[in-house]
Amino acid sequence: MVTIDTNVLVRIFIDDNSQPAQVRQARELANQAQILYVPQVVVIESVWVMTKAYKLVCLKEVTQEMK
Repeated sequence: MVTIDTNVLVRIFIDDNSQPAQVRQARELANQAQILYVPQVVVIESVWVMTKAYKLVCLKEVTQEMK
């Protein structure tokens, strides 16, 4: 099992052109993990980051990015 933090979760969902290596590494980690554990606080922090830093304005947009 791999436990991820907010930075990794955001990198998985957001195509950040300024950090392509981190995006690639985060997605590879998620793809290789047999079980991925995301603590509740990481989900909450990730929603905050995606709404404030990446300007996703509503929960619907955030959840669309997470699919």
